[in-house]
Amino acid sequence: MTVKVFEFKIYPKKEFQEQFNRWAYGLKKFYNFCLEQFELLDEYTYWDKLSKTRVPCCPIPWNLKLIETEEPNPYLPELKNKHYVSYSNLIAPKDIPVIRNAPEARQYTLKEGETAKDVFKRVKNPDKIVVTMAKPESSGLDKWPRGWLGGVGYSQPVKQDYKPSLIKNFPNSEKTRDAGILVKKETLENSDLPDEIKKAILDVPYKFRTGTLSSLCTSWQEYMKSRTGQNDLKRGKPKYKRYRDRIETIIHPNPNAGSSKPASKDACRLEGDNILVLPSFGKIKIKGLDRRFRDNDGSIPRVKVVKVLKRPSAWYVQLTADINRSNKLFKKPLGAIGIDTGLKEENWITTDRFSVTKPRWYRESEEKLARLQRELDAKKLQRVILWLNHPENSTERIKEVFPGISKESIEKVKGCKRPQDLQDLVSNNELSTSGLNQLKHFNFRDCEKVESCYLFDKLLSVSNKEIELAERIGKLHERNKRRRRSHNQKQSTWLTRKYSIIRIEDGLQKNVGKSKAKISEDNRSFERNAQNSRAGMNKSVLDAAIGGFISLVEDKSKEWGRDFKRMKPGKGKAYSQRCPVCHHENKEQKDITNHQDYNCSNCGFTHRSRDIVPGVNMILDEFEAGDIQWDDLSKEARQAWRLREKWLSENAPGSGCQDEVTTDKPSNARRKRNRKKKT
Repeated sequence: MTVKVFEFKIYPKKEFQEQFNRWAYGLKKFYNFCLEQFELLDEYTYWDKLSKTRVPCCPIPWNLKLIETEEPNPYLPELKNKHYVSYSNLIAPKDIPVIRNAPEARQYTLKEGETAKDVFKRVKNPDKIVVTMAKPESSGLDKWPRGWLGGVGYSQPVKQDYKPSLIKNFPNSEKTRDAGILVKKETLENSDLPDEIKKAILDVPYKFRTGTLSSLCTSWQEYMKSRTGQNDLKRGKPKYKRYRDRIETIIHPNPNAGSSKPASKDACRLEGDNILVLPSFGKIKIKGLDRRFRDNDGSIPRVKVVKVLKRPSAWYVQLTADINRSNKLFKKPLGAIGIDTGLKEENWITTDRFSVTKPRWYRESEEKLARLQRELDAKKLQRVILWLNHPENSTERIKEVFPGISKESIEKVKGCKRPQDLQDLVSNNELSTSGLNQLKHFNFRDCEKVESCYLFDKLLSVSNKEIELAERIGKLHERNKRRRRSHNQKQSTWLTRKYSIIRIEDGLQKNVGKSKAKISEDNRSFERNAQNSRAGMNKSVLDAAIGGFISLVEDKSKEWGRDFKRMKPGKGKAYSQRCPVCHHENKEQKDITNHQDYNCSNCGFTHRSRDIVPGVNMILDEFEAGDIQWDDLSKEARQAWRLREKWLSENAPGSGCQDEVTTDKPSNARRKRNRKKKT
């Protein structure tokens, strides 16, 4: 029995679409609210090993210290002129620019018997000095040109009040997946939430809120595993949904649907052949439901999860269920295979047996996407320019709507007549890129500071051309996504059906990100860090969806009983550079353009293609460890192993040269070693 996901196209009515959009807005509010509670619990609590519970704490390590002042203590007269002052070993963010502009502060250390008051009296500008207990390596000041030695004093960040979370523990298992969050309607009505958020959350049914919370808990679990080192793949913290972000999937966890048990009132159920009943949505007619959603014996499977999806092309319903279907596998699999994924050449998947041409769906449509996005941005900016140049709009009024843009930039923006004029302001550093994005993506409809009138409503209304361009961009992205998913499904199915042992190099998908900033010697600017080439690499990695392909191969290997393993290259295990014969690391093989073939500078081993070597190295490492038998090796791996035995015999101390093995059978020494492992 395997878990399958079936997707059906539906044609909902207008009432269905309006209700979906209203619930999606409420679920977005609910998602942000739950994520805020997770962050509060993470920041203001810590795990106590003795009690095995989360204990409240303050995020900043505060302490109290008595200092002597001239004024008496009004709260504790017994202390006379002494006061309790809170201090910390952290530097306040407001003091960092002061320290940066004060060379005396970052070059001076208090001497024995000297106090902070003596320093303030001796220096010329005492207002520009901040003395702190923070060490340079902990405060990030060790990279400054002349160094900063630190001192003794008080420079703590703003004190934060304790904010309790509405949850008691993080999700760590299926039993505590709801994490104790407020999901029931009765609990939400009696909570201290703002009325706006409470109203948006209460409008959504309980089951759909539970499905959204379940997906958030899964993302938070992966983030916590990555942070604690349990998961090698780096996962970032879940992000908040912005205003222009839309929830296009509503999840209904449906444990009661199907034919084995009676369905409850709030569960999805099947009626007839092509009718699906969704709670609060009503009945939906789905074509092909009776024909596709069946077991081998013709019975209707039990539905586990139902998803309603709103995509640019159409509306869909996904049904997840356990299906009893036979897998069409090869009777005699071909043995072991080593897979290496690459992006800089024509081949995307390269093994010791075959190669697959690299797909470039996003690259093929990149020019068309850029043209459509430029047209859409021009339409948005032209609408903003009409509103900014309205006679009733003054600089002060625009400043109230856009507080993040300076008055000088607003005055220059008001003089723009075309979208290209705004782009010229950004290129001349007269308007920041963030300011341009604020103008472009700002929604005047939901801004209370913009007065509504007939003329303003006409200027700020979205045109039909903008809607058409946005739909064309969304459909193009969806088309690329479907083609990428279909390609990965076909390749993973073919590999898992044909080979019994699969080894694949993992780690290339982790390279997505930004290049590290390089600070110049004068500490005033940044040097070039090849961010443009890194951005191109990120596009290629995301276009190929390497992580999704590896996950598909892993899931299908577990389902069909294949031996699957992720090979993680480490120190001394660079599969594309290491020679399979002498294990010498040839770093010159990094230059792909000048090294299409593989040439070892140590033993003289050559190969027609450098992309075959990583797969051979993976298979030989597993064979040497005893996880793979000789009969499972490919022709390339056997030939490399025979060359390795010959090279070892020639270079072994006190032994002469031996003849090369010409048969595919293992040597006597290898037979003895395999016999010992079996016993």
